Formats: sequence, structure tokens, C-alpha cells
Amino acid sequence: MNSTENKDRRRPADVVHLDAVRKARRQPSPSVTGRPLQLALVLGGVAVGVIAGVALSPLAPTALIGRGRDGLVAQGALARALTDQPSGAVNGSAGAIAIYATYRARDGTYCRVFRTFAARSRDGIACREGDQWLVRMTISVPSTAPAVPSAIVNQAIVTMVNGGPLDAATESQAGRNGWRTS
Repeated sequence: MNSTENKDRRRPADVVHLDAVRKARRQPSPSVTGRPLQLALVLGGVAVGVIAGVALSPLAPTALIGRGRDGLVAQGALARALTDQPSGAVNGSAGAIAIYATYRARDGTYCRVFRTFAARSRDGIACREGDQWLVRMTISVPSTAPAVPSAIVNQAIVTMVNGGPLDAATESQAGRNGWRTS
């Protein structure tokens, strides 16, 4: 094979512009007409979620402690238990509320020591002021904690109350009187 034949066999190299290759590899962007459809689908999904949330909200458990103008306020099942449940009935089942004891605070109001049993159990002290129970103290406790008030709550009781817990008859009378101090 001579050099002339060798030159004939050679072909010029293909020149490739990298920009053209990159453009060809890119995925085509959605058409302008497809974007409103995608947006409509997303907004429709959000609307369905909001409607379902509003429709199902009565089935969701209400919060036990909320914010009031005077501080934290017992609400829902906790407010009912503080108003109606006698002290000493502790069962510790999920969703239950135990009322440990009722005291008279130094300012004369009735205060009750409670525990809520849930994934995040809480011990606390709520005192009756007007027609509501103000939560003066609340602390998270492990769901496996013994069914007695925590040491921190016990210490708070010592500093806030005047005397020991009310007996069953006095507590019952206070409840019948709407927990009013006068």
C-alpha cells in the first residue's frame, strides 16, 4: 500500500460542536400549554386537602391547653375533667386525665393537680379563675412515669397552696358551687 492509497482512505474528522450535542441531550421543557394544566392540578390537590381538613376537623382531638388573654387555659377534655372529675381516679389509659388532688391556693382560689395521659403526658396545676381554669404550671413527663405528680409539681404545690389537699366532701361542695371562692 503506497502513501497515495493511504491518503484516500483517510477521511476528514467529524467536527462536533458541544453546544449542539448538549442541546440535543436536554429533555424538552414542558410546553407553555402544559404548565397551566400542571398548576391547575397542584392547586386542585391543595384545595382538596384544605376541604378535607376542614371537614374532618371535628373528628380530630382538640388541644387540652390553649392560650387565653390571661395565659394558658385548660380547654376541652381537660377543662371538663378539672370541673367535674373527683380527685383520686387514676387509670392512666391513653387520652385519660387524672385529677390527683384539689387545694386552696394562698390567694383563695381552688387549684387542681392533674396529669394528661397521651403520647406526650403532662403533669400540671390549674387554678379556677372566673369561669375558666388557668394552667399555672405544666411539665412533660414520660408516658411510663408512675401515676403520681412529679417532684417538680409537688414542689410547686408546696409553694402555692395554703394547707393540705381538700377532703372528698369539701372538694365535692366546691364543685357544686362552681369552684367559686365566695
